[in-house]
Amino acid sequence: MVPNASYYGLAQGVAKGGSPSSRLAVYKACSLGGCASSTVMKAIDDAINDGVDIISISIGMSSAFQSDFLSDPIAIGAFHAHQRGVMVVCSGGNDGPDLYTVVNSAPWILTVAASSIDRNFQSTIVLAAGKILVCVDTDPSVTRRIKKLVAEGARAKGLILVDEAERGVPFDSGSFPFSEVESDVGAQILKYINSTKKPSAVILPAEEVKGFKPAPVVAYFSARGPGGLTEAILKVWDSPNA
Repeated sequence: MVPNASYYGLAQGVAKGGSPSSRLAVYKACSLGGCASSTVMKAIDDAINDGVDIISISIGMSSAFQSDFLSDPIAIGAFHAHQRGVMVVCSGGNDGPDLYTVVNSAPWILTVAASSIDRNFQSTIVLAAGKILVCVDTDPSVTRRIKKLVAEGARAKGLILVDEAERGVPFDSGSFPFSEVESDVGAQILKYINSTKKPSAVILPAEEVKGFKPAPVVAYFSARGPGGLTEAILKVWDSPNA
């Protein structure tokens, strides 16, 4: 439990988990090179042998490359845990909102989605001050982190990213001014740029908006069913607040 927690002054409050008095045991299953099957299964087996009650695994390969239940290391390790009475909770993946993108869908795994909260963090863009780079997101393979680094390398004072959808995926831009807008807002900004000789803007500090509706809703990026491996498994999807 962490009192007075915040992110650059936003979302200030007490940070705590669902069971703040529980003992946590953490096992390394991945490295910078990825997550080897052997290390994933060893981490799960070590947790089982240590007598844990619940195993939480927030990893999973892309839905395009998922293995069947007989060769997937998470499914195999989770089955070992299930046989020993240990519940395994796994991420459903972040390849949404397309159908058939959910992973970790074995019947002995509790698969969870991501959802929003009733708070939103908004920043105001004032046109006519400062040197800010406007970037239209047409290539999803180029991450926002790379776009931010390119903007900083160009000595921009900030970055406005025009995205086709409000994805709501968390992104840490640090102290670098960064704002992401939908295509209709982006069109207005681009219209201003094309109609002004010396277009400029300023990105104001973000503000916390409480009571944001609708909430909770399934996050845009959260993977959707049915399962790509089989449609015969019906799950009650659990969607904790993101």
